[in-house]
Amino acid sequence: ADRFLKYARYVGAIDHPNVVPLFDSFVERDYGYIVHQYLEGFSLKKQIRQLGPLDEKVAIGLLLQMSDLVGYFHDQVHIDMTPDILQMWRGNTLKMTDIGPDPCRNIFVARAGKGYLKYVAPERSNSKPNVRSNMYSMGATLFFILTGRSPVKGVETLHPRSYNKRVSQQM
Repeated sequence: ADRFLKYARYVGAIDHPNVVPLFDSFVERDYGYIVHQYLEGFSLKKQIRQLGPLDEKVAIGLLLQMSDLVGYFHDQVHIDMTPDILQMWRGNTLKMTDIGPDPCRNIFVARAGKGYLKYVAPERSNSKPNVRSNMYSMGATLFFILTGRSPVKGVETLHPRSYNKRVSQQM
Protein backbone atom coordinates (compact mmCIF):
# COMPACT_ATOMS: atom_id res chain seq x y z
CA ALA A 1 0.00 0.00 0.00
CA ASP A 2 2.84 2.39 0.83
CA ARG A 3 4.55 1.74 -2.51
CA PHE A 4 1.25 2.24 -4.35
CA LEU A 5 0.59 5.55 -2.60
CA LYS A 6 4.15 6.71 -3.35
CA TYR A 7 3.55 5.85 -7.02
CA ALA A 8 0.20 7.68 -6.94
CA ARG A 9 1.89 10.78 -5.50
CA TYR A 10 4.44 10.62 -8.34
CA VAL A 11 1.71 10.33 -10.97
CA GLY A 12 -0.34 13.06 -9.28
CA ALA A 13 2.61 15.44 -9.48
CA ILE A 14 2.89 15.09 -13.26
CA ASP A 15 1.89 18.35 -14.86
CA HIS A 16 1.94 17.93 -18.61
CA PRO A 17 -0.84 18.81 -21.10
CA ASN A 18 -0.50 15.41 -22.80
CA VAL A 19 -0.84 13.31 -19.63
CA VAL A 20 -4.27 12.49 -18.21
CA PRO A 21 -4.30 14.17 -14.78
CA LEU A 22 -4.78 12.16 -11.61
CA PHE A 23 -7.49 13.49 -9.29
CA ASP A 24 -7.31 11.12 -6.36
CA SER A 25 -5.88 7.83 -5.12
CA PHE A 26 -6.66 5.56 -2.22
CA VAL A 27 -6.19 2.05 -0.87
CA GLU A 28 -9.11 -0.04 0.26
CA ARG A 29 -8.90 -3.69 1.33
CA ASP A 30 -5.44 -4.21 -0.14
CA TYR A 31 -6.41 -2.75 -3.53
CA GLY A 32 -5.06 0.54 -4.83
CA TYR A 33 -7.29 2.84 -6.84
CA ILE A 34 -6.43 5.79 -9.04
CA VAL A 35 -9.07 8.29 -10.10
CA HIS A 36 -8.15 10.30 -13.19
CA GLN A 37 -9.81 12.55 -15.72
CA TYR A 38 -12.40 10.79 -17.86
CA LEU A 39 -11.60 10.80 -21.56
CA GLU A 40 -14.44 9.94 -23.87
CA GLY A 41 -13.41 7.75 -26.77
CA PHE A 42 -10.92 5.03 -27.44
CA SER A 43 -7.21 4.40 -27.51
CA LEU A 44 -5.34 5.44 -30.63
CA LYS A 45 -4.98 1.74 -31.47
CA LYS A 46 -8.70 1.06 -31.33
CA GLN A 47 -9.54 4.28 -33.19
CA ILE A 48 -7.16 3.52 -36.06
CA ARG A 49 -8.28 -0.12 -36.24
CA GLN A 50 -11.87 1.10 -36.63
CA LEU A 51 -11.38 4.18 -38.83
CA GLY A 52 -8.10 3.50 -40.61
CA PRO A 53 -4.72 5.25 -40.72
CA LEU A 54 -4.50 8.95 -39.96
CA ASP A 55 -3.56 11.70 -42.38
CA GLU A 56 0.17 12.43 -42.57
CA LYS A 57 -0.20 15.99 -41.25
CA VAL A 58 -2.15 14.73 -38.22
CA ALA A 59 0.48 12.00 -37.71
CA ILE A 60 3.28 14.58 -37.69
CA GLY A 61 1.39 16.63 -35.10
CA LEU A 62 1.00 13.52 -32.93
CA LEU A 63 4.69 12.69 -33.34
CA LEU A 64 5.62 16.17 -32.09
CA GLN A 65 3.41 15.64 -29.05
CA MET A 66 4.94 12.20 -28.41
CA SER A 67 8.40 13.79 -28.64
CA ASP A 68 7.38 16.42 -26.12
CA LEU A 69 6.19 13.69 -23.74
CA VAL A 70 9.44 11.75 -24.05
CA GLY A 71 11.36 14.97 -23.47
CA TYR A 72 9.32 15.72 -20.36
CA PHE A 73 9.98 12.29 -18.85
CA HIS A 74 13.54 11.99 -20.16
CA ASP A 75 15.40 12.53 -16.90
CA GLN A 76 12.79 10.88 -14.70
CA VAL A 77 11.57 7.69 -16.31
CA HIS A 78 11.43 5.62 -19.46
CA ILE A 79 8.06 5.14 -21.13
CA ASP A 80 7.28 2.65 -23.86
CA MET A 81 5.13 4.65 -26.26
CA THR A 82 2.40 2.50 -27.84
CA PRO A 83 -0.96 3.21 -29.51
CA ASP A 84 -2.60 1.41 -26.56
CA ILE A 85 -1.66 4.12 -24.04
CA LEU A 86 -2.37 7.12 -26.29
CA GLN A 87 -5.71 8.70 -27.04
CA MET A 88 -6.78 11.61 -29.20
CA TRP A 89 -8.77 14.12 -27.21
CA ARG A 90 -10.76 17.12 -28.37
CA GLY A 91 -9.48 17.15 -31.91
CA ASN A 92 -5.85 16.26 -32.33
CA THR A 93 -4.57 16.63 -28.78
CA LEU A 94 -2.74 13.51 -27.70
CA LYS A 95 -3.25 12.22 -24.16
CA MET A 96 -1.15 9.52 -22.52
CA THR A 97 -3.43 7.41 -20.35
CA ASP A 98 -0.88 5.11 -18.67
CA ILE A 99 2.72 5.68 -17.64
CA GLY A 100 3.19 2.10 -16.49
CA PRO A 101 3.05 0.24 -13.20
CA ASP A 102 5.85 2.06 -11.38
CA PRO A 103 7.99 4.31 -13.56
CA CYS A 104 10.14 5.29 -10.58
CA ARG A 105 11.59 1.78 -10.67
CA ASN A 106 11.87 1.37 -14.49
CA ILE A 107 10.08 -1.97 -14.39
CA PHE A 108 9.60 -3.66 -17.74
CA VAL A 109 6.00 -4.83 -17.93
CA ALA A 110 4.17 -6.06 -20.99
CA ARG A 111 1.05 -3.91 -20.68
CA ALA A 112 -0.93 -5.39 -23.53
CA GLY A 113 0.53 -8.83 -24.13
CA LYS A 114 2.38 -9.85 -27.26
CA GLY A 115 1.22 -6.87 -29.32
CA TYR A 116 2.92 -4.51 -26.89
CA LEU A 117 6.31 -6.05 -27.56
CA LYS A 118 6.16 -4.94 -31.21
CA TYR A 119 6.66 -1.36 -29.98
CA VAL A 120 9.57 -2.12 -27.67
CA ALA A 121 13.14 -1.80 -28.95
CA PRO A 122 14.70 -5.26 -29.36
CA GLU A 123 17.63 -4.38 -27.11
CA ARG A 124 15.22 -3.73 -24.21
CA SER A 125 15.06 -7.46 -23.52
CA ASN A 126 18.63 -7.44 -22.18
CA SER A 127 19.51 -3.82 -21.40
CA LYS A 128 18.20 -0.76 -19.62
CA PRO A 129 16.04 1.70 -21.53
CA ASN A 130 17.67 4.73 -23.08
CA VAL A 131 16.93 7.56 -25.51
CA ARG A 132 17.18 5.19 -28.48
CA SER A 133 14.56 2.85 -27.03
CA ASN A 134 12.20 5.83 -26.61
CA MET A 135 12.81 6.81 -30.24
CA TYR A 136 12.18 3.23 -31.37
CA SER A 137 8.80 3.04 -29.63
CA MET A 138 7.81 6.44 -31.05
CA GLY A 139 8.83 5.32 -34.56
CA ALA A 140 6.91 2.06 -34.23
CA THR A 141 3.86 3.99 -33.01
CA LEU A 142 4.18 6.45 -35.91
CA PHE A 143 4.34 3.48 -38.31
CA PHE A 144 1.05 2.20 -36.85
CA ILE A 145 -0.56 5.67 -37.05
CA LEU A 146 0.34 5.91 -40.76
CA THR A 147 -0.45 2.34 -41.78
CA GLY A 148 -2.88 0.84 -39.29
CA ARG A 149 -0.41 -2.05 -38.89
CA SER A 150 1.80 -2.95 -35.99
CA PRO A 151 5.44 -3.33 -36.99
CA VAL A 152 6.23 -6.90 -38.03
CA LYS A 153 8.53 -8.87 -35.71
CA GLY A 154 9.58 -5.68 -33.93
CA VAL A 155 11.35 -4.31 -37.02
CA GLU A 156 9.54 -3.14 -40.14
CA THR A 157 11.75 -2.99 -43.22
CA LEU A 158 9.16 -1.65 -45.63
CA HIS A 159 8.34 2.03 -46.05
CA PRO A 160 4.91 2.96 -44.62
CA ARG A 161 3.95 3.87 -48.19
CA SER A 162 4.01 0.13 -48.97
CA TYR A 163 0.86 -0.15 -46.83
CA ASN A 164 -0.67 3.30 -47.33
CA LYS A 165 -0.21 5.05 -50.70
CA ARG A 166 -1.23 8.40 -49.15
CA VAL A 167 2.04 8.49 -47.17
CA SER A 168 4.61 10.68 -48.91
CA GLN A 169 8.09 9.49 -49.86
CA GLN A 170 9.53 12.18 -47.58
CA MET A 171 7.80 10.68 -44.58
